[in-house]
Amino acid sequence: MYYYQDVKFSKEGDIEVEDGDFKIVSPKQTIEQQIRNRLNTNNPEWLYYDGIGADQEDFRGENNTKKVAQQSSDRIRKALTYDGLISNGDLSVESVPTNAREITHFITVNIGNETLNFTYKLDLG
Repeated sequence: MYYYQDVKFSKEGDIEVEDGDFKIVSPKQTIEQQIRNRLNTNNPEWLYYDGIGADQEDFRGENNTKKVAQQSSDRIRKALTYDGLISNGDLSVESVPTNAREITHFITVNIGNETLNFTYKLDLG
């Protein structure tokens, strides 16, 4: 299921070019890029994919509670399983309050024989 390849994006979202050609990333790197993009997207920023973002900015200013952590985690899961990018059964999202204004989400994706671990820190402001 996870055999897609994509052009390489910088962490700022710019397409990377080398010697006049687009850089291409592996299927695992494609999933990593998609996770980063979706977690940093607020709906409806992508015109044709209005449910792709995790809307994490909505939590800025909220108190660090179990309810907020669960809501954030639910949105992450929804964004990553939207359109079948990641199967719900291959995804784990664990949320940990790391200080009074931050929740760290530990995201694990089972990709065939490999496991992809991704950490996302939500700054509550």
